Amino acid sequence: MMSSSDQVLRKWDDQDIGSLKWHDVYIRGMAFFGETCELRLDIDYILEWIAPAPGETYFSFRLAPATVVFADVTDMKMSTDSFGAWIQIDTLTRNKLNETPREGGERFAYCFECQQGDISLESAGFSMYLRKIGVVSKEMYLADVVRGGICFEIHE
Repeated sequence: MMSSSDQVLRKWDDQDIGSLKWHDVYIRGMAFFGETCELRLDIDYILEWIAPAPGETYFSFRLAPATVVFADVTDMKMSTDSFGAWIQIDTLTRNKLNETPREGGERFAYCFECQQGDISLESAGFSMYLRKIGVVSKEMYLADVVRGGICFEIHE
């Protein structure tokens, strides 16, 4: 979880994946870039769960729009019950596929368990890029006007 002093545009990768929390994160859009075999997800990442203030009942959330990038994607499978709403993540797991790197490097199996179904894929790696500074919201997602619409850009 990021503290307020860490609120800068930031990048995470496979080395950080164990410290990232995915529960209740909304996937707002997905795009597959065929030329580079990248899968990109546009998400509202929950940076912080803020406990209710005295007299309040519900949590607030510090959220930031982010782009998740999976490199060199193969064997992607998606099984969802509905596309009527956004997909809400419960957990993300990652497993190493090979003990010794093949030509081109290591590969991993990723599986998003979501409220609406599962998304699984194999990839050479994962990166997540915050696109804006986190803002506080009573909802677990950001309004389109706040987040800047659907976006798959990355900021190094």
